[in-house]
Amino acid sequence: MTRDDPSNHQIRCRCGAAWMGPVRAHCGSPDCHRTFDDAELFDAHRRRGRCTDPAELGLTGKGGIWQRPDPALTAGAAAHRARASSRRAS
Repeated sequence: MTRDDPSNHQIRCRCGAAWMGPVRAHCGSPDCHRTFDDAELFDAHRRRGRCTDPAELGLTGKGGIWQRPDPALTAGAAAHRARASSRRAS
């Protein structure tokens, strides 16, 4: 007999959002209803008791889940900006 794996259970909100994984955090605020990769990101989006747009926090949406940006992509973008900046300075 196989064991139940909570990471494979789909969770749904009354808003229609669905996600998998026990560490995800979904905001039930009537104006938000966004799902975050973990509780830390959820907490970061709740500033002073109000929801903040996850994009303003530098998060990226993937598959309906707001996540931290991929470090490889972030590093590549930073390097590109630095090269462009040094070309403009010359």
